[in-house]
Amino acid sequence: MKRIRHASKEDFDKSLFFVLPSILSDRLIELYLKSRSYASANWAASRIISNMSDLSAQQKIYILSNIKDNDQVLYSNTLGALINKIRTSLSMEEGAFNSLLKEKGLENYVTGNADDSYENIPF
Repeated sequence: MKRIRHASKEDFDKSLFFVLPSILSDRLIELYLKSRSYASANWAASRIISNMSDLSAQQKIYILSNIKDNDQVLYSNTLGALINKIRTSLSMEEGAFNSLLKEKGLENYVTGNADDSYENIPF
């Protein structure tokens, strides 16, 4: 059990799971949210995306709640894909999900939040 709680990136890379146990999901989320590089954040996000169906709604919301606390995660290349995967996997109305993103400081990922300033350019 102790070994599982301290699973590393290499442990995940060497393992194949048909269903990711919740204790390993928690560890993967921890690795993601504590990433110290963009590469680590991108790696963990891709693993989370691949195992999204094994995460609980609570775990998904926990991820969204803590993204803004780590710049390596917040500015990683895979954040948009991860948020979109969470969006499609949660049973939430679009408006409620957008409100959740705003509440968590992730306004840039709200759908329908396109910059409409180009509409005012007189051509």
